[in-house]
Amino acid sequence: MEVIYITLIVLLLALCIYMIVKQKKQNKRYFEELAESQSQAAATMERTAQMHQMEFETMQQQLIDKHESEMDRKNEIFAEEIYKKDRYIHMLENFSINRGEVQTHKLLVKIKKDLIQQGLINQEEMILLGNLFVPFWVNGNIRTRQMDHVVLLPTGVYIIETKYWSGTILHGVSYQGEDRLSPVLEAMFTAKELIKEKTLVLKRIDNRDKEIDDKTEVKVVSYGDPASQVMKSALQLKELLHKKNEKYIFVTPIVYYGYPAGKENRVINYSSDENVNVCTDENQLYHFFERVIDQDQHRYTSWELSDIEQIIKNENAIADS
Repeated sequence: MEVIYITLIVLLLALCIYMIVKQKKQNKRYFEELAESQSQAAATMERTAQMHQMEFETMQQQLIDKHESEMDRKNEIFAEEIYKKDRYIHMLENFSINRGEVQTHKLLVKIKKDLIQQGLINQEEMILLGNLFVPFWVNGNIRTRQMDHVVLLPTGVYIIETKYWSGTILHGVSYQGEDRLSPVLEAMFTAKELIKEKTLVLKRIDNRDKEIDDKTEVKVVSYGDPASQVMKSALQLKELLHKKNEKYIFVTPIVYYGYPAGKENRVINYSSDENVNVCTDENQLYHFFERVIDQDQHRYTSWELSDIEQIIKNENAIADS
């Protein structure tokens, strides 16, 4: 009987040992499979992360390329718009005429008609040009100077700088030349401008202070020196014409104030500059041309006047291109 018990015990022990060994093998295989799964999962995650990174970088580069392309396109559009606006502004500069220039042109047409009727000139001996530009070079760069009116006569070429300003105009005042105006001029001239001439415009400002009935305000504005402006234009035009023909050297500058005179609108000429003619009303401008045609030497034929006209027009076409 004992043998049977012992045999059973041995069998049970063997079964237990078998089960333990089997369980260990299963556990080992499970952990190996788990480790392999984890390794595969890690590898898969790494590959996925790499793919996502590559896709992200690709998308990022595509966005950058698209943005750069869009920016290039917008820059091209912007540059084109700027170019168009620059051309438009230049066109306006070439063709815009203010009210004063229109009035002056009408006056010059009337003067020409009257001079023809007097028999002082014929139709081809007075050519009127308006709103032109004379090109010149500065340090290798081309510049232009605007001319309100150019009148071609047998006696020479005349450049008119038209000013259509209201108020009391003090033409050609200088700090050293007018002691009576020293307090005003001291505020209008810098240290470097003490020997120069300026043109000042004085305008009365309406009294808006109801509490002070006798209050008077005057606005003083400096617009530089029109005489200096037209003289520079005359010198540039003279140089241009002289290069084309040594005979074309007689260019005369004129400043014309065309605003109708009145109680608060007048021009007082303080200038000592005898190189620039100043006309303060229509009669002065009319008599100026009447006098030069009647008294000055006639230097140019009708053909030469036409040649000068064509030179100026051709230079304007170059400046406009």
